[in-house]
Amino acid sequence: MSLKYFNFSSDRIYKRVAFLNGNCGVSDRLTITGQIVDVPITEHQRSQKWNYTHSLPENIIRSIRPFMDIGISSIKNPYLKMEILQADSIELSENAEVVYSSIPFYGDDIGFFRENIKKSLNPGNYISKIYSLKQSEESDEADSSDECTVIGYGKLTVLPSEYSDYIITSDIDQTFLDTPLNSIPGLIETLFETPRFRVPIPGMPAYYRALQTAGGHPLYFISASPHFYRRTLSSLFAMHGIDPSGLYLKSFSGTMDGIVKKIISSLINLDKILEGGVKHAFDRSVKYLGSSMYNLVDQVAYKLVALLEHRLTQPTGAKEILIGDDIDSDYFIFTLYQFLLLSEISGENLTNYLYELKFQDRSAFTSDSADRVAELLEKNRKIHGNINSVSAVWINSAGDEPKEELMKNTMAKLPGDISTEKNLNPFRIYENTFELALISIDSGALNPENIREIWKELEGKTVKGIQYNHAYAEKTINSFPFQNADKKELISSIKNN
Repeated sequence: MSLKYFNFSSDRIYKRVAFLNGNCGVSDRLTITGQIVDVPITEHQRSQKWNYTHSLPENIIRSIRPFMDIGISSIKNPYLKMEILQADSIELSENAEVVYSSIPFYGDDIGFFRENIKKSLNPGNYISKIYSLKQSEESDEADSSDECTVIGYGKLTVLPSEYSDYIITSDIDQTFLDTPLNSIPGLIETLFETPRFRVPIPGMPAYYRALQTAGGHPLYFISASPHFYRRTLSSLFAMHGIDPSGLYLKSFSGTMDGIVKKIISSLINLDKILEGGVKHAFDRSVKYLGSSMYNLVDQVAYKLVALLEHRLTQPTGAKEILIGDDIDSDYFIFTLYQFLLLSEISGENLTNYLYELKFQDRSAFTSDSADRVAELLEKNRKIHGNINSVSAVWINSAGDEPKEELMKNTMAKLPGDISTEKNLNPFRIYENTFELALISIDSGALNPENIREIWKELEGKTVKGIQYNHAYAEKTINSFPFQNADKKELISSIKNN
């Protein structure tokens, strides 16, 4: 790929697209959120057919790489319009009925928008369709139909207000994908990997498919990965037959332009950089990129805000299952989230607590993020009351060393004058996808017959010293502390696979 693709000159080619997070909620609290961006394209891609579900030309859906999207730029105060279409799936029909059309609205100064749907919709599946409008100089109306351009589609699921089943929220790295989070070269390498080279944890694609087919549970992914991974991840999910209700990634407007400019400058001034020797140049580049990547995936405040925003739209009786890993901070975030939902702490006491809170020797919140959490928590209390919606927390043991004791010490970081620990659902640690499937079956999130598809992806493999054969499966099932599932039925399902 030529260097011109990544230059910052005025003749660079862009295409405007809408990155939609997806939404799932009750009819009277539906909010469509996303960001409007310009993505860099080649001259050849200008004439290609585009898939607006993935915001990609059809011919590069399987070959997109995150590095190709580092040059994404946000749009200041985009002028937009939204339609909601009836649809059974994200594969939109040409004849889909328009059930709601918004008046024109603006995004903010970095392209983000939050638009409430001002109409009651029946429970079911819908598609949100975003148009880019050209504002008239004399009014807030679009100039003409020629200036009204479709720039993106997103998934919308409307739940009945009495919904009391599961809503699943999962991390991505080291929960779904085997991402080398503890390796700087490994993190940098992910920038250049196409969807087919991103390696899922064995069995996890079948696990997520089963979650969606077992009871139609809404499935959200929240990751602190940068937003320029979005198109690669969207393609990856489709490749594995996973259709998430939402995908939330971190936006870094300005941050990544700085990184790209540093890369380009390094390439242009290669001779000067190499004056100190090849090893010195390499070490300096790795240190710069590595520190930038670590900064990008720091996630406590970001994920907590995302969880609280998502909770705003949910039915009060919905039961959340949160899935993450022990590499970074998921277990801490999921515990803090429950605590805040239950506690009476508010106002200045809450913002001071969050601002002073440290996790792994790093400040977890800025003053702005602490204020945002306090604001969202108050809104949630007005809608739901002080209810812990979290039914279960499942944590993948992905680290080299067990962190169970460190995770248990999480409670020590909560305010000591508020006793809510007895009402928190503790995290449950699992070692592999098979154990996670058994936990899910015992909880009712999966049906016993779902074990067959998951076992098909595991059988015959050797992962982390475990040989996935019938002897292992039978031993694991027999030793598992089931409360509800029938062990004989599960063993029979695997043997008859």
